[in-house]
Amino acid sequence: MRGLSAIDMALWDQKARKLGVPIYDLLGGLYRDKIKVYNTVQDTHTE
Repeated sequence: MRGLSAIDMALWDQKARKLGVPIYDLLGGLYRDKIKVYNTVQDTHTE
């Protein structure tokens, strides 16, 4: 799934750069000036 996410993000970035606009404009425009951020990290340590 992470591989697909990386491809998806790269394609959005490529399209935005080609059009010369920020990605949020491609997704419908600026909606908020702040958002809450969430991050998760998978532990791959196998001890």
